[in-house]
Amino acid sequence: ADAGLRVTLTAIAPLSRTVLAVRPVAAARYAPAIDALLLEHGYRANIIDVAGLRGLRASQRNYSNSVWTRDLDYAISGYGLALGDLSVFADNIALFMGYVAADGVAPETIYLRGDRLDAENRTSWDSMPNLIHAAYVYVAKTGDRSFYEQYRGTLLTIGAWIVRLDSAGDGMPDQDIFPYGYYDSIENGPLHTYALARFYGAFLELAELEAWAGPAGARWREHA
Repeated sequence: ADAGLRVTLTAIAPLSRTVLAVRPVAAARYAPAIDALLLEHGYRANIIDVAGLRGLRASQRNYSNSVWTRDLDYAISGYGLALGDLSVFADNIALFMGYVAADGVAPETIYLRGDRLDAENRTSWDSMPNLIHAAYVYVAKTGDRSFYEQYRGTLLTIGAWIVRLDSAGDGMPDQDIFPYGYYDSIENGPLHTYALARFYGAFLELAELEAWAGPAGARWREHA
């Protein structure tokens, strides 16, 4: 391949009067030492016990006594591919499910303060698709049907919250009641590109999960 490339460059050089140097391309290699380091410090060292349920804190140095739906989403999206045992994620998801409000608002953060837990959502819309995605990844990889059945009602309630952001019935989330997402210092609103992508994904994930129950998944595909 290199020889062929050099011949091609030699042929066009007189036309362009440009000298092009061919540099070797670095080969991508699996680095087991780095892999182990990432799993140790990004996953294992961040496992904490919250009221008898395990969760993943956001950082060893900051937010060390709290768990966040955003980081749960990120962690299971990455480490879920490498891990065979996802029970820590199951515990973490279950912890958040227990604090989803009746209107479908999922907590952004759960704080461990002394002997009590405090949950809050500071008008962050991405907590809803974050929790749906985390549950979807867990169920999709493990095939744990009973886990989905246990939290199905809560997940559908979360999905309904996203649906209600559309007041005109045109599929666009125009209700800017939760302005914050990704970084809560930026007021990007639910019409932000990131929000639209996450809501779209959440609807499709609910459609797949609901397909287990028969034709129930069709309405979520319609929302998507």
